[in-house]
Amino acid sequence: MSYEKGSLDDHIKEEVILNWVKRYEEMLLKNEVSFFEQDIYGYLIEYYDENLEYEKAYALIEHAIEQHPYTVEFQIKKAQFLFEHSEAQDALDLLNQVRIFHPSDLEVFLLEVEILLSCRQYKQARNELYQALQIADIEEKVDIYLTLANVYEHWGKKEAAFRSIHQALVLIPNHEDALNHMAYFVEANQKYSESIILHQQIIEQDPYAYLAWYNLGQAFMGLGLYQQAIEAYDFVMVIEDQFQAAYASTARAYYQLEDYSTALSYYQEALLIDEPDEEIYTDMGLCYFQLEQLSQAINHFTAAIHIDDTHHKAFYHLGKCYEWSQYVNKAASYYQRALYLSSDDFTYLIALGDIWQKLGYIDKAAILYQEFLERHPYHWDCWTYLLRLMCTNDQKAEMIQLIDAFYFRYNFATHTEGQCLRAIGLWVNAHQQESLVLFNQALPKNKNCKSLILAILPENLIFGDLVCVLI
Repeated sequence: MSYEKGSLDDHIKEEVILNWVKRYEEMLLKNEVSFFEQDIYGYLIEYYDENLEYEKAYALIEHAIEQHPYTVEFQIKKAQFLFEHSEAQDALDLLNQVRIFHPSDLEVFLLEVEILLSCRQYKQARNELYQALQIADIEEKVDIYLTLANVYEHWGKKEAAFRSIHQALVLIPNHEDALNHMAYFVEANQKYSESIILHQQIIEQDPYAYLAWYNLGQAFMGLGLYQQAIEAYDFVMVIEDQFQAAYASTARAYYQLEDYSTALSYYQEALLIDEPDEEIYTDMGLCYFQLEQLSQAINHFTAAIHIDDTHHKAFYHLGKCYEWSQYVNKAASYYQRALYLSSDDFTYLIALGDIWQKLGYIDKAAILYQEFLERHPYHWDCWTYLLRLMCTNDQKAEMIQLIDAFYFRYNFATHTEGQCLRAIGLWVNAHQQESLVLFNQALPKNKNCKSLILAILPENLIFGDLVCVLI
């Protein structure tokens, strides 16, 4: 029996389904019991699921189990329902009972693993998957290995996750889901060198595996080997000339090589294949920006926003365009929007802070940095911008008050950078001896402290014993 989501329109007309719904609900009102075939139960359950009438769906599942007690699909559906309604242990208990009568049903294994994973019972989830491998065919083993990789990723065992995806690809080298999973994993964990070796092996077995060629190109990109990446993408486009991602990735490689015109030509090819997305328009805007064609850059960043008005990168780059054109107020509004959409992006923060300073809004810039530090108290680069601003605007008393507030609240004494910040605050407020003690504690332990001092203090405040400490 099969009643996968979306199958209603394929197998039976909507009005017929509605007639079955009407008949079922009339049966409930009359407190009658009617027998339904398995497929009808499947359609009715799906109907109520799609209409978010979960209580009715669950009642139907119970009726279905009563009338078809040996149909495993309804038992699985009930366990799924229990799991989705925060009754994980009841779902696991039910699945254990189902396994007694259906010991080789892979769906039972996979749902059980999904539940165990949500409960962080990683070891048990792994053991269940090892058991499932004993009864699976090759296609099913690929799915199991990919699920196993997911378990290992949640468990924090990255090497084991990589080996599991690798094992899936050993079984079926050109398996699309496995190749996509590997691409995601490599990008997330920067396993570029390992990816090159693996995908070269796959290509040796199947030279027409275009996704393997694409993943190879992505690995070269990750290592900064842009020309080799372009060569790999060329093979993708020969094998599968409608694969838009290959054209876009080729364009990004040419962008890195600073060949912006060629990059644009590949982006144009990508646009001919499929609908544009906000990333492609943003990337094209960057090419035009580098070519100093600002009106075209603005048009493309704006087009990206029309597709997705939460695309913060496009707002940020619009701000760059207007700042470069000396429309500073307009630039500020776009930087604000970018930062609003991605409040923890330090690049956006600094861009907006710089604009506020250009407009003479020193307090706005300081507040902006302080609000960021409230969320990220150990972000030493942000401290650099804030304290430099306070130094150059003669806010020395406020500076030591702020540093001390964070110093004691967040235990900065356990961080050499924190010690260094307090030493700077003391130094600019003429507490040289106390500050030198902290400088001498921090500097030998952390070479970054010297860069911190030089970035924050203006030259006229670096004198006397502090010069000796820095040498």
